[in-house]
Amino acid sequence: MDPWSYGKIINRDELKYANMKWGMGEGLCLDKDHVYIIVDNNGSARAGNLKDKRPLLLIMKRPQ
Repeated sequence: MDPWSYGKIINRDELKYANMKWGMGEGLCLDKDHVYIIVDNNGSARAGNLKDKRPLLLIMKRPQ
């Protein structure tokens, strides 16, 4: 199994924000199985869908 990469995820065209002044990881939480990262976009739209202004919560299996 390939390890995940925060950079590869956050820079995917369908996930990145039109204004990358915002859209950086601001919160991190870990438990024994997962990594949680919150991306606060300050209301900026996603580059691939200007109507989508939701913040992004990444939930990834924690590497062993």
